[in-house]
Amino acid sequence: MRLSKRKLAFVAAWVIIAESPTHPQSGRDVLQRFVETSAQRLVIAEQVALAKWDNGTPVEDASREAVVFASAVRAAESRGLDQTMVANFFRAQIEANKLVQYSLRQSGVG
Repeated sequence: MRLSKRKLAFVAAWVIIAESPTHPQSGRDVLQRFVETSAQRLVIAEQVALAKWDNGTPVEDASREAVVFASAVRAAESRGLDQTMVANFFRAQIEANKLVQYSLRQSGVG
């Protein structure tokens, strides 16, 4: 099943900016969730690459990246998180996602 870009964006946003659980977590639990979320986002990169390939859109989308980045920084601010750390993380995630997409395109998969 192929997902539309809008659905993929929704899924990615939900995975990335999911609400925090209401019960306290240990540092290890938080780190575990953080790593799992990061990995899930990279798994979505293949579906994003296929959707972009099907729609004839380029891998790079600076305006979309800016929206995702700004949303993540606002979410960090509202949760009292270190904005620089969150900004650096999302920059790295976006670049890793693009690398997956470029790799798939080069191999002829997406």
